Amino acid sequence: MTRRSATAVALTLLAIALAAGCGRRAHETTVVAHRLVSVTQTDAVDVFDRPVPTATDTVRLWLGPGLARRDNHDGSLLVDMHRQLLTMVRPADRSYVQGTSAEISRQLAALAADPERSDDRQVRRLKSLLQVSARVTDTGKVADIDGYRCRRWIVEQRFGEQTTLAEVWLTGDLDVDFSLLQRTTQPALAALPGGEAALAELAKLRGVPVLTSSVLTVLGRETRTETRLVATGLDTVPVSFFAPPPGFRDRAANSQ
Repeated sequence: MTRRSATAVALTLLAIALAAGCGRRAHETTVVAHRLVSVTQTDAVDVFDRPVPTATDTVRLWLGPGLARRDNHDGSLLVDMHRQLLTMVRPADRSYVQGTSAEISRQLAALAADPERSDDRQVRRLKSLLQVSARVTDTGKVADIDGYRCRRWIVEQRFGEQTTLAEVWLTGDLDVDFSLLQRTTQPALAALPGGEAALAELAKLRGVPVLTSSVLTVLGRETRTETRLVATGLDTVPVSFFAPPPGFRDRAANSQ
């Protein structure tokens, strides 16, 4: 896995994590997974000097026994806790890139410590994101939202020049271990400056997000986002549902 690929995978995972794991027997071919469907509405914003218009995105998340899959318009993020393996699948060109938590952790730690000033603008911006922090506040306020009993939290996050202030309503009504994605990315986050302190803060959060309203600030520009849980269910799926589809190429292997 190249350094650029590992960094891109890890930063995507960390962004998701800042928003269970029992072993499966080898002979099992299907698993029961909790399905959570959410809709995100995002205001227009410039990202790295590129205009991104107002958008609505549907995210489908499946959480199985030590397995997770997150689908949106870009593709799929796959998590295998048993092997500590993280995979990003891109249907547009039938490809994927993957790495273990340990590999991504080493790549990010090396990039964060690299004293060289790269002429690559994208690398410089990625490196600026490797300074992280988080603060979580329990407001103590409770309310019924969309049929769920929820508790209100305030979550402040920083990725270098990017800051996010979010109001998060979490519910304990759903018997779902929502922390799987976050636990998988812990080694990578802990490898970054401020990572361990951020993890300690994020560990305060318990439950499933029902409604999240956030403001992302980048270079003085603000973007508002609202994410709402719209459906839940249980699906019986093959174990292969959490692996790259047959015939997709490994982008990292092909770049070597």
